[in-house]
Amino acid sequence: MYLLFCTEERTDGFSRVRELLRSFLADDAITLGGKELFTVLADGDIALPSLMVLGVGRHNVGWLPDFMQLRKVLPTLPVLVVFKCNSALWRIAMKTDAYTHMLMTSDEASVLHGIAEILRGHTPAHTDVTKEDNSPCNSDALFVAQSPSAQALCRLARMVASTTSSVLITGESGVGKERLAKMVHGLSPRKAFPFLSLHCATLSEMLVESQLFGHMRGAFTGAVTNQRGLLDAADRGTLFLDGIDGLSLDAQAKLLRVIQEQEFIPLGSTVTKRVDIRFIAATTRSLAAMVASGHFREDLFYRINVFSLDIPPLRQRVDDIIPLAEMYLKRSAQQVGKHVHGYTEQAMDYLVRQSWPGNIRELINLIERAVVMCNGEFLDLESLRKSSAQAGESLATEEGPVTLADHERWHIRRVLLQVGNDKSQAARLLGISRKTLDRKLNQYGVVIVREVQSRG
Repeated sequence: MYLLFCTEERTDGFSRVRELLRSFLADDAITLGGKELFTVLADGDIALPSLMVLGVGRHNVGWLPDFMQLRKVLPTLPVLVVFKCNSALWRIAMKTDAYTHMLMTSDEASVLHGIAEILRGHTPAHTDVTKEDNSPCNSDALFVAQSPSAQALCRLARMVASTTSSVLITGESGVGKERLAKMVHGLSPRKAFPFLSLHCATLSEMLVESQLFGHMRGAFTGAVTNQRGLLDAADRGTLFLDGIDGLSLDAQAKLLRVIQEQEFIPLGSTVTKRVDIRFIAATTRSLAAMVASGHFREDLFYRINVFSLDIPPLRQRVDDIIPLAEMYLKRSAQQVGKHVHGYTEQAMDYLVRQSWPGNIRELINLIERAVVMCNGEFLDLESLRKSSAQAGESLATEEGPVTLADHERWHIRRVLLQVGNDKSQAARLLGISRKTLDRKLNQYGVVIVREVQSRG
């Protein structure tokens, strides 16, 4: 018995896996090599292995045809495909049954466990970080995390999930704060109970209090019936307060009492209700700065900031871009009834080169528009560029009104996209100097990567 471990390059990110295989197996029990081994194996020049472990990186898909030919010659050869990162082309290959087993991770322990299970005659559980179902909370499957920073964040989220501590989630607009909150709830002892959310910044003070506390008939003008509040409905579960920085000081004081005492009185009532709620709050702003300026209560800040989770912007989570893009491509294609199975390599390169000032929300909107424009089985670069050209026409945001700075940032991004990120040409179209454009890009945190034009 011996194993065949095959990757395209020696520096493909699987060196640690290879070292572990060598440490667990004798030197003559494992053969390492690249795609040339496909031909050697198919010709019968080496003995048939008990298992072939195939390491797949993000873009090393050039040997897919050779592998497909090998599967035709040796259809019963057990193959464990280990994905370093998702690949749309490999997903298409899977639909042809060109693999035996799959792991959507290069974690050493998972790979070794998968090998052991296959050699025992078992099928290892498929691991796919992009899996999503329609249930209210699907634990950490809701939050895609292949980048080191996102994985570290998920480890912290799992730690705090088992506690009753309040959590403050911070990060730019569109990074996935509600998804992370659902993950914390889904991993907690409260997962069988409700997860409810309130977007504080979009409601007036009266509506916020009515939504939170509920009201009795006649409590205020327009209260024609009794209404149960979110605090009552979220009992034993989790209440997510998005945009908590939008609460007035009076509303903050009332919320503080609820968090401290776990009790409240509906508007227009005299009856106190006891509850057991875990509070998770989210904001795009610095609450510490708001405390210093007198716009946020210091006591409430410390009550909700028992444990803090800061979500990095998408531009700092490059390894998460393709998994996220594939997850939302599948969803968008189903919604519009199109058979779009993946991305071309040029399209994937385009996605990872963008700075994504609107984060995951911008990525989702781009993909939804591109799917509508796509006419083939793969989402190509042309469809993405057409979708990007329309990106500046809508500036809807999750928290708060759109500012003048938002408009300027999005307009600059739209012009840059139209000229292939040529800053000199963009500056001429915008009517400003290149120096002024560089200053504004730095001000808005926009990172520009010049597109590499394909040749031939």
